[in-house]
Amino acid sequence: MMHNHPHESHESKRESHLVLVNESEARHNSKKTGGHINHQRALESVEKAKHKPNEQRKEKRGGNGEEDEERMKKELTHRRGGSQIGAERAEIHQNHFDSHSKEVEEMKGKDLFKERGVRRLVNGKRQLEEERLALIEKSKLINGISPVKGMDKVEEVLEEDLRTADDWIPRSKHLIRLTGPHPLNAESPVSLVMSRGLITPNALHYVRSHGTVPKIDVNEWRLEVSGLLNEEKKFTLDELKAMESINIPVMICCDGNRRKELNSIKHTRGFNFGSGANGCAFWRGVPLAAVLKKLGVKEEAQYVCFEGGDALSKGPYGTSISLDVPIDPFNDVLLAYEMNNEPLPPDHGFPLRVVIPGYVGGRQIKWLQKVTVSDKESHNFYHWNDNKVFPPVVDTPEAVEAGWWYNPDYNLYELNINSVIGTPANGSILSLELAEQHPIIFSGYAYSGGGRKITRVEITLDKGATWEMCTISYAHDAIRHRYKYWSWCQWMVAVEPWKIMRSEEISVRAFDIAGNTQPKDPTWNLLGMLNNCWYTVKFQLNQGQANYHPTQHPTIEFVHPVMPGSQPGGWMIKHNPHPIKPEGEFQDKVYTMDEVKKHNKKDDVWFVYHGGVYDVSSYLRDHPGGGNSLIANGGTDATITFEQIHSADAYECLAGFKIGVLKEGSQPHDQHIWTAGARDQTRISTKPDASVALQPRTWLEVTLTKIEELSSDTKRFTFTRSKKNLHLGLPVGKYLLLGVEDNDKFIVRPYTPISPIVHGEDDGTIKFVIKLYLPSDKKPGGQMSMYLDKIQVGHTMKVRGPAGHVFYHGHGNFEIHGEGFCAKTVSLVAGGSGITPCFQVIKSILSDREDTTEVGLVYSNNSESDILLRKELDELAEQHKRFKLWYTISDDSKSKDWKYGKGRITKDMLEEHLFPSGEFAFAFVCGPPPMLYGSALPFLEDLGLVE
Repeated sequence: MMHNHPHESHESKRESHLVLVNESEARHNSKKTGGHINHQRALESVEKAKHKPNEQRKEKRGGNGEEDEERMKKELTHRRGGSQIGAERAEIHQNHFDSHSKEVEEMKGKDLFKERGVRRLVNGKRQLEEERLALIEKSKLINGISPVKGMDKVEEVLEEDLRTADDWIPRSKHLIRLTGPHPLNAESPVSLVMSRGLITPNALHYVRSHGTVPKIDVNEWRLEVSGLLNEEKKFTLDELKAMESINIPVMICCDGNRRKELNSIKHTRGFNFGSGANGCAFWRGVPLAAVLKKLGVKEEAQYVCFEGGDALSKGPYGTSISLDVPIDPFNDVLLAYEMNNEPLPPDHGFPLRVVIPGYVGGRQIKWLQKVTVSDKESHNFYHWNDNKVFPPVVDTPEAVEAGWWYNPDYNLYELNINSVIGTPANGSILSLELAEQHPIIFSGYAYSGGGRKITRVEITLDKGATWEMCTISYAHDAIRHRYKYWSWCQWMVAVEPWKIMRSEEISVRAFDIAGNTQPKDPTWNLLGMLNNCWYTVKFQLNQGQANYHPTQHPTIEFVHPVMPGSQPGGWMIKHNPHPIKPEGEFQDKVYTMDEVKKHNKKDDVWFVYHGGVYDVSSYLRDHPGGGNSLIANGGTDATITFEQIHSADAYECLAGFKIGVLKEGSQPHDQHIWTAGARDQTRISTKPDASVALQPRTWLEVTLTKIEELSSDTKRFTFTRSKKNLHLGLPVGKYLLLGVEDNDKFIVRPYTPISPIVHGEDDGTIKFVIKLYLPSDKKPGGQMSMYLDKIQVGHTMKVRGPAGHVFYHGHGNFEIHGEGFCAKTVSLVAGGSGITPCFQVIKSILSDREDTTEVGLVYSNNSESDILLRKELDELAEQHKRFKLWYTISDDSKSKDWKYGKGRITKDMLEEHLFPSGEFAFAFVCGPPPMLYGSALPFLEDLGLVE
């Protein structure tokens, strides 16, 4: 039972067999979630335990099995504030889970399960072959009835939505908002969703939106079906409803489910979905196969493209799938117009959406307007810039520039396998005084993509050494076409308390019919997609601390990996560099521009973006462009600047830092400008520095005056500045942003100039050595690379800066992320075009006779012809004995008399040609991710250097 309040008698506490307290939900949610499933399962476990010979257990209970059963039955009627939960609610909770226990089956009655839409599985197999055959022989077009129709219905518009364009949409107060009030991206607590059973009520289903929900007049709305068809047609909703339909349970899941776990390792480009970015509902609609058959598909057709009715910055959200998927009637691709036997809610795509069972949510377009049959994949921006899983090494602008986005091999379609522990919820507490008497119930969900059935779910209490099977339940009508499972399953297992007391954690994993299972550890990726590692809940022993529990007895707290959105908590959150804002804190907070203006310091940065106020102070160290690019915008309206530089993915990242809104009518004031000379300390100034050409908030126009081809894919570009008489103002260690307008798009990429670096060589020009990522059979090429490959002398571009988090002040003094360091030796490891920032530091050190810092470089390339700045580096090594230079190449077949290294970088190579670790020894690495994480960083750590 739920723990009694502190004023209740100690005797009443002793009547409890199990104390499970969810501190975060007990105060406001107990009426709906109040542990009913836990206590129901405890009752079932007692029923089983009666028949097991365990004299020690019987002695501890001090009574017989019948007394225990009666006592546990009383616990099913939960009391809160003196009022009882009605028998009807208790019955609903009692039927959410199935069990293969004969005693429990007799207690509940076989028919009761069918009424609640639960399908019984016994030891992972269907209980009756006759029942299975009867289900298969049902009509192909079924008309299921959702058991949660009307449940948790909402009718009022919440206050936080009244200030947005969605001020007409009623929403549940239980939704955890992940990106602020607008647009709505939200999930419900997993324990709450599970308490409703195997089918998710509309109001609790997760929501993923990229913008304002469109207001659609169904009388004016039409679905345009066109393309490579014998007949094109515009359908009204009534015409679609007149066709034969099916109503089936389908789980829809965002491919960003469990992303916050990856964000706790390293920030991805997505916001913090917890483990509730999914839901299983009954969807009624017309099979798309029937519509396409009716219109006739031409032979050359290969894809079906979908486009929604939302108005986004890059156009409506759209995507495409292979034609083979919808034309196969066994795949049940639907044009859905009902959710749980009700018209689609606005947040879920009214009046029509695509439902593709077994696919990631990002392919299932809402507010559907167009279906186009084509011989090519969709050209929609979001089809190519969303719903992808890149290898972990793809985490830099250079790698993205290489064309990864347009490689279809990394597109996501089918879901992978996953499982999660839902209860006990995060923060639930087990009293050790009472824990020995009854098992603890763990439960959760599991799913797989492509219709693959979950065949077993297992838990481990010893980090994978041994595993224990769980009971699993599927929704009624879950089986389609003899073998397809479009819904999730829910699982349950009872664990003896003594096992918990001897363990540190519990983990869960699932297996599907194809033998797929979950990895133990997470795999980080740039967009934070498809995280499906073991879900682990840790046990935290609290020695009778009153802030954890009203009693003074030792307790165990259940700690989940993370909490969704900005909610605090979770064992993975050891040091979170991103702000944790309690949900709802900023929603009513209004700031004036004068207040925003005060936050423009190196460790305190706020700015305005489209009327929202954002605090990015704790993100300065982690920002990919360095903290100074954020500091430069401190205290200002950065709307234009942000949109010029960032990609669409950055908008979702930004949402996590929102703290409020700008007061209506509050106008932006004068901007603060960051300026720095080549040797000056970074500073914040309220006035532009008229002595330097670079101003962080202003794009400087430059004209291309010279192009030199250094290799087949590398060129040296010389630009002349519009302000030739001014000092450039680029500190050593920092880079520039190079931008250009191309086909109505503003393309921006970071590059480090090779000149000017030192005083005396600033002649009004800027020189870049740039490796170009050009189109090939496998990759389409980078946008900036293709532009630079065709650019002619005389063309103009724009530069802006300084940017970056490294600043070399000279004489061994570095500033990194705003923190000062002093070096006597500097070891550099470079690969490919990563030489340019290294060259900048090398030349600065060696050009100052008073700078005694020693510097070493190991430079890796594919072949000798790929070595950039070879002449300049050789000259510096010949002139300065304090510069150690070593090259290594993978292919020396075309090199004669090669006297340097062969093959990839090795630990011995770094040890021989760089400097040993020590108090004043520093190393920097710049190159492609495989080199960074596959060799350079691990080897440097082995040599005693700490990252």
